[in-house]
Amino acid sequence: MSVSSLERNAKLRPGTVTNIIHKRLTNPKIEILVQIAEVLDCSLYDLINIKQKQSFIRKMHESSLPYSWDANLYLSAVTLAEKYFTKYGLKTSLGPSLEIIFEIYIYSVKNNQSQIDDNFADWIIEKYSKTL
Repeated sequence: MSVSSLERNAKLRPGTVTNIIHKRLTNPKIEILVQIAEVLDCSLYDLINIKQKQSFIRKMHESSLPYSWDANLYLSAVTLAEKYFTKYGLKTSLGPSLEIIFEIYIYSVKNNQSQIDDNFADWIIEKYSKTL
């Protein structure tokens, strides 16, 4: 579906969705988001999470980190993050979970560690849990 079709089907003014996408409209009214969600046949929660996921993916792409990929280290970060999510009773959506895992992974990579730093993982997830 094109942006103009989405705007037309949601009965929005032309340019509304484009302005949201390009961050010229950063705080759209709830009514606008409801109309978009209805046309896309998704919940408001899903619509907002789509935006978070895209933001995270864009952030990772733009960072162009000069480190090589270590799949085993990343899987260790995922496993350790899950341990501490459980410890602190965190139930996050995909976007925040991936951001935390990415931080844990990058911390170890930047410090040339062959294993994930358990203390750092505990610290960052505990810190995140206090913001909820």
